[in-house]
Amino acid sequence: MKTKTNLKILLVIAVLLIISCIFNFSIVNATETATNEITTTKTDEAVSSTAEKTTPSEDTLKLIPDTITVTQKESQFEELFESGKGNQEIKQLIKDTLEKQNVDLTGYEIIFDIEGNVHASADIHKATIYLLRKSDSNYNLTKEVNVKYSNSDSFNEKDKKAVQAVADTITNPWHTFGFDEEIPENVFENDMKEWVTDKSVTYKIIGGNAGGGGELWSYFSTYSIFFFKNDKCYVSKNVYFDISREIIIPENIRDTEEAYMNYALPIIKANSYTKDIKVVRQDNNSQWYNVYVKNSVDGLYHEEEAPADYILIKKENAFMVYDGITISSNANVTLSTEKMESTSSHYTDMQKVLKEKGYNNVLNAFEIKLSSGNVSNGLELTFDVGTEYSGKQVMILHQKQDGTYEEFEKTVENGKVKITVTELSPFMVALKDNISTTPNRVLDNEPKTGVINYTVFASVIAVISLGGLAILKFKK
Repeated sequence: MKTKTNLKILLVIAVLLIISCIFNFSIVNATETATNEITTTKTDEAVSSTAEKTTPSEDTLKLIPDTITVTQKESQFEELFESGKGNQEIKQLIKDTLEKQNVDLTGYEIIFDIEGNVHASADIHKATIYLLRKSDSNYNLTKEVNVKYSNSDSFNEKDKKAVQAVADTITNPWHTFGFDEEIPENVFENDMKEWVTDKSVTYKIIGGNAGGGGELWSYFSTYSIFFFKNDKCYVSKNVYFDISREIIIPENIRDTEEAYMNYALPIIKANSYTKDIKVVRQDNNSQWYNVYVKNSVDGLYHEEEAPADYILIKKENAFMVYDGITISSNANVTLSTEKMESTSSHYTDMQKVLKEKGYNNVLNAFEIKLSSGNVSNGLELTFDVGTEYSGKQVMILHQKQDGTYEEFEKTVENGKVKITVTELSPFMVALKDNISTTPNRVLDNEPKTGVINYTVFASVIAVISLGGLAILKFKK
């Protein structure tokens, strides 16, 4: 009995020991697992907190996405300008991206520039990112990126055609105003309102580079124009806008540089603070004149320095293509004109032809060529020979391209002669020898002082002779 009891006690103790061992194993195992997870976490945190930060470099730029996606619509692109909400969001996005990659931005400023592309190429889908080092304003770290708007993927071919049709009507406007006229405000904006008649197409004008505003108030600017439909930008373009002063030469003024300047210079000087100026025509086929101011140091006119001031000097109905030659102001041609040298074979041959026809006095000779346009339907040329020849007969000899001559006999009216031609080449203008061979004409042209009138002289002799005969007869 005692033995059985002892066995039972040993069995109970064994069971308790087994249970105890199992329990202790589970606790140890659980404790070890928990200890490993905490260590791993602490190790990861330690690695993260102790990782070496890098200074911005060319490699840093590779961490910035090539395309920046924004929440704005394309019609809201101005929000990406420096002071806009979108600009701040993008810079924060770039900052977060770089700092997560352990880039130390201390002492650096992030600049997101889209305005440069807007002004330069009228493109709202390109921008430049700068990592500016503040200590020395170093801009060496730059990256060009694409900009994708929330509606950039939207596209409608019909909308594009409608927008393109509107954009094609926009030209490079040039406005001129007289010196006595006030320059209106918002000239270009008013132009746009007149041009864009399709109200479903909207546009934005971004002012660009401007210049001028000199003493004579010439002004030019570049505008970037963006055209939208349903907030999507389909077309953009740069437009050049100019304002300048003009002087309209009265019709009764001769068509020569000298006559134009005699009329224009007093007006220019009266509206300029500079008294000593020089006005130079840009070229023979231009009605634009540059204004040069005399240098106070060396006393010279520096024509190689492009002036800020330029003036339109012209007549309403005539375009001077060379000194003394004009065409109609609405003639759509460009001419190349130069004076013919008296030593050239063309000059000698044409002069001979004119002399044979009684036109001995050559007034002018020109080589006129067509640079652009068409004259086959007729081009009217006006030669200003001078009012002193008004009423006189002149001949304009034109050597055609086949070598034959075309003759125009004209009477000078108000100092000018007009002809119409269908081709261009050498022209010579000669005055007819109008001196009469009749005695009266010669005598009328002779000076009266110190000249003997032989008719009167003969009459006096006759009277004296008759008187002598009468006296002799009386004496007899």
